Amino acid sequence: GDITVSDIQMAKESEACIFAFGLKRIDPAMLSLAEAEGVVIRSNDIIYSLLDEAKETLGKYLPPQPVEHIHGRGTIQAIFVVDGDLGEEKVAGLRVMDGFLYKEKSANDLRCHFRVYRNGTLISPESNRVTAASLRKFKEQVQSVRRGEECGLALSGFEDFQEGDEIECYSVEMKSPTL
Repeated sequence: GDITVSDIQMAKESEACIFAFGLKRIDPAMLSLAEAEGVVIRSNDIIYSLLDEAKETLGKYLPPQPVEHIHGRGTIQAIFVVDGDLGEEKVAGLRVMDGFLYKEKSANDLRCHFRVYRNGTLISPESNRVTAASLRKFKEQVQSVRRGEECGLALSGFEDFQEGDEIECYSVEMKSPTL
């Protein structure tokens, strides 16, 4: 049926949008009232188009969801203790087996974190995302290393390395879900 004053009032109170299907004409007074009240009216004669508009509009109300991107993995081949700015720190000497390891941000500009696995079991704290304190190729600080290369990696807040442990570089992107 036609859009009424009460439809507009309910939409305003609930911060909703009005979807109309198959209306030949919307009363100009209702359009003015809706505009004055900040209520959006979507009208369409094609049901699939109206459903697409509804999905797009309703999707904006859903909270963003985390999407994880795995950038690369490396295997620890040796462990070194070096003098750092804050005293001695353990550095994992590793070979990148897959993808890339990034010190701070990935190629798509996402903050990178690290996980450490021993015999397939996660041993680094998941609740406190571990970041890189340093990433070096030989003695030079670098922003990334790629598959087949060797590097030294020190992690902030985690030093319980053993030879054979696997290190995974990942980032988390917050994406709006789709309906």
